[in-house]
Amino acid sequence: MLSTTPAFAVGSQDMTIGLTYKSYAEVTCPEALRQGRAGGALGAGAGGAGIAQKCVEVQATASNTLGKEVKDAGVFGVVNEAATGMSVLGNGQDGKNDAGQFAMIDVIKPGVSDVSFIFVAQQSDDCIPTRKEKCPVQGTKDLVPLKFEKLKAINYPGGDRYKVYDECEQNEFAEGCA
Repeated sequence: MLSTTPAFAVGSQDMTIGLTYKSYAEVTCPEALRQGRAGGALGAGAGGAGIAQKCVEVQATASNTLGKEVKDAGVFGVVNEAATGMSVLGNGQDGKNDAGQFAMIDVIKPGVSDVSFIFVAQQSDDCIPTRKEKCPVQGTKDLVPLKFEKLKAINYPGGDRYKVYDECEQNEFAEGCA
């Protein structure tokens, strides 16, 4: 006999948390981004062919209607250079679509709350490397003005699986690990 009960996917039906952009600023890149956590892998392709990478901290308001605290939410949306309309996200250069997850928010409280996240922006730079001198990864220009669109966070069940692992979790035989 066939069931007449509707089928539901595993997890919440709507795991999207609205984000409203408030401000952004260039910041010193945290070590987590050097390790390649969601937000960009710092140094990949930068300092070479006229590409600079800058860490950008965004302040936003989250509207979490899920009724629970969310950990390690993925951030999605479009981030473009205001003057040219070109994407500053390394995995969305054509600007025609969402670049996918580009950052993470550690904790989003239920209801309306202030949150922040950091991602790596790419922009052109005039620095030309020579055999004697490399261009700095962060380039030689200030961060260009940015435009944020369609920002949202997504709560993935088990999202804490994507956390940054410490040295002992990566190598149990490392010095100081038991």
